[in-house]
Amino acid sequence: MSKLNNDHVRLHRENGVRFGSLVRRSALSAISVAIGARIRWACVCLFLLLIGVDPAASQDANAGDKLATQTTLRDDVEVTLQTVRAPSLGQGRVVSYLMTRKKGVSGPLPVAFVYMSIPETSDPLPDLNISHPAYDEDFALRGYLAVRVIERPRDITEVFYAPKKYCTSPRIADVFQRRADYLQAVIASVASEPAIDNKHMIIVANGPAAMDSLALGSRGIPGLQAIIAIGGGIYVEGCDVISQLKPLLTRYGAKNSLPTLWIYQDNDSLYQQASVIALRDAYISYGGSADLSFLHIAGEPSYSLNFSAQGRSAFLPVIDDFLTKRNLPAVGGTLSDALARKIGGAMNRNLARKYISGPTNKALAMSSSGRVLGSSFFENDVTAAKAAALTDCRAHAKGEECRIIMINDDQQD
Repeated sequence: MSKLNNDHVRLHRENGVRFGSLVRRSALSAISVAIGARIRWACVCLFLLLIGVDPAASQDANAGDKLATQTTLRDDVEVTLQTVRAPSLGQGRVVSYLMTRKKGVSGPLPVAFVYMSIPETSDPLPDLNISHPAYDEDFALRGYLAVRVIERPRDITEVFYAPKKYCTSPRIADVFQRRADYLQAVIASVASEPAIDNKHMIIVANGPAAMDSLALGSRGIPGLQAIIAIGGGIYVEGCDVISQLKPLLTRYGAKNSLPTLWIYQDNDSLYQQASVIALRDAYISYGGSADLSFLHIAGEPSYSLNFSAQGRSAFLPVIDDFLTKRNLPAVGGTLSDALARKIGGAMNRNLARKYISGPTNKALAMSSSGRVLGSSFFENDVTAAKAAALTDCRAHAKGEECRIIMINDDQQD
C-alpha cells in the first residue's frame, strides 16, 4: 500500500458527543427551595436591621464568595464547577462556570473563556453530571485554563428566535449588554482565582454569545487579549437583522482595538457571505480589528460548527494560526514536526498538523509497517477514541497489527 496521504485520516463519530448535562430538580422541589430561601433571607434581613446593619451592604461584602465547588478528574484534565456570588448583577444573583485544566500543569495559566450560547442548567444550579465538554479540553490541552460560561434559561431565551418586537437596534443592544454583564461578572470572578495569568485572557464564543462578547470587548476589560467569534449572530422573526446589527457593530468596533477572529460557513442561509462581510466592514469602519475566515462544510450553518467533528477540525487550525500570530498559546509546529517524523517525515507534516489541531478526545493508530493510519476525534473519552482509531486502522491494514501512537497530543511509545 502506498504511503498515507491526507485523505486517509478520517473524522469519526459525529454523533458520539454528549454535551454536559445537569441533573434537574423537580418543579415542586425548586419551588420549595426558593420559598425556603426567601424566608431565611427575610429572617436574616430582620436580624441585621435590628442590630443596625444594612442587609444589602452585608451581601455586597460577600461578593465573590464561592457558594458551591465540585471537582472531577477526566482522562487528561481536571474539571471544577464553580458557583459564585455576583452582586453586580443584582441582589441574590450568582454566576456559574466550569474550569478545565490539564492535569499536572501549574500556573499561572492564561484563560480561555468558552461561551457557547447553550442553557445547560436549571435555576438554581443543581449538582453536575460532567460528561463530554464543549471545546474546553481543546483549549486546556493548548495550555489554557478553559472556563466554560454556564447560562441559565432565563438568560438566553431572548436571543434564540426572538419575537419581532426585538427588531430594533436599541432592543438588541440591551440584550447584548445585559448578557455581556453576566460574562463580565464571570471574568471578574475568575480573575481572582489563584494560579492564573489574568493579563492574558481570550474569549471563544459562538452564535448570540459571539455578539455579546464583541459588546463586552468595547468595555476595555483589563487582560482581555482577543475575541474569537464563531458563527456570530441572532435570529429575530420577520426582521432584517443585518441592518439592525450594523450600527451596533460599528459602535463596538470603534471602542475595541482588540484583535478579533470571525469564523462563518460559506453557505450559511441565515448569514450569507455578503451579509457577513457587510457586518465585518461595519465593525472595522472606525478602527475595529477583525480577521474573517469562511469555511466550507456541507449542510452545516455557522452556529453549529462547534458541535461536529468536521466543524471543529476545520476551525481549530484557523484559531491556532490566529493565536500564534499574537503570541498566545496554540498548537505549535514543534508537536506537528515530532509527529511527522514519527509517521514518515516532512511529507506528512500537513497530516500531522491536521491531527494535532483536531478536536479532543482523539487518538491515532498506525499499522506495523507504518503504511496505514487510523484516527478518531471528538469522542467522549480517550478509551472510546483509542478503540475507534484502532478500528479505523485495522479496516485498511489488510491483516497488519495496529497500535496506538498518539492519545490527544501525547505520543505513545
